[in-house]
Amino acid sequence: MTPAGSDELLAAIRRADMLMREARSVLRRLDRLSGAAAEAEPAVRRLLDEALAAVERLTEELAHQQQVLRRHRPPH
Repeated sequence: MTPAGSDELLAAIRRADMLMREARSVLRRLDRLSGAAAEAEPAVRRLLDEALAAVERLTEELAHQQQVLRRHRPPH
């Protein structure tokens, strides 16, 4: 769903951009943590793998949301 007004749409685009930056930051941190935990217990590895997969899905969804919002952005 896209916001109705131009101001609301621009605010939604900024929010989506901020969320994407934060999600990518979390993904980088999880990548580092996963590398550092290479010798961890299987349960720890499984949880890290699940967390990585969830954040990857989140970034995919946010990328889709950004595309949808930008399609509705008014021309400059």
